[in-house]
Amino acid sequence: MGAESWCLHWDFTVRLRSKPRMIRSGAIAYGFINPSHPALSRSKPMSHCLNPRCESPKNDKADKACRSCGETLMLRGHYRAVRPLGRGGFGRTYLAVDRDRLDTPCVIKQFSPRVKTRAALKKSIRLFSQEAIRLRDLGEHPQIPSLLAYFEDNGRLYLVQEFIAGPNLLQEFHRIGPFYEQHILRLLIDLLPVLDFFHD
Repeated sequence: MGAESWCLHWDFTVRLRSKPRMIRSGAIAYGFINPSHPALSRSKPMSHCLNPRCESPKNDKADKACRSCGETLMLRGHYRAVRPLGRGGFGRTYLAVDRDRLDTPCVIKQFSPRVKTRAALKKSIRLFSQEAIRLRDLGEHPQIPSLLAYFEDNGRLYLVQEFIAGPNLLQEFHRIGPFYEQHILRLLIDLLPVLDFFHD
């Protein structure tokens, strides 16, 4: 998913039906698919260390362990993080590839909350788990990125989803300026049925 995250406490990604575009909503706002998005076209394949405390997380694609901290770069033996996509209150999100699916792009969400109390941490874990359950219960929908995996690895929780490329709404706003009524109506026409599906 070309999204930093989604659901109630992250943000969510939704495909628009009218054209091959997408929306990102919530913490990241909305966006549109862009086949030439940098996430899909890097000149040099890279691996990014998932250790939050790593001081130099960038590595070459061929590296099996991080050159800086020594942590394994292949998550669960087949997910390889390529670069960060963003960070929210509950963790970090990375563009990744799935080696078992011919290096198909995907998104890794790493649970790494910025909380100060044990009670806040417990609540954060519950919300992150609820997101995975909600994604599972939604099942397959043509406008919603699929949940690929939810697991714990090396003491950290992870959620893996389908990747959809595209800039967010703020980037699109900077590119074309304010949205006019027709743009907003088009977004709402495609978005509202998905919101209705969420609440059914």
